[in-house]
Amino acid sequence: MVGWKEDNIYGYHKSYPVIDTLYVLLKEPSYTVQIPGLPPNVVPISRTSSKIECELYSGLEETINQEQIDILPNLAMTDYASQGGTRPINVIDLT
Repeated sequence: MVGWKEDNIYGYHKSYPVIDTLYVLLKEPSYTVQIPGLPPNVVPISRTSSKIECELYSGLEETINQEQIDILPNLAMTDYASQGGTRPINVIDLT
């Protein structure tokens, strides 16, 4: 991560700071990515919105709007999946 841009959302008579855009540095990409106004290999990831329909115990239905940045860090990888990968260093836990 290189940085982020914040925004405010409003709810319950109060504003809350949230990350609107996350700027990520690509490590060893197969080719250089250059987006105007950003350093080489830095890409923006924007917040997305999805609606979730919930049914309460009372039978009422409520719609929730979830907003988040869709990013999944490389936190879990098996030793089998890491073989032949392009990463020069890959930390694994064999237990």
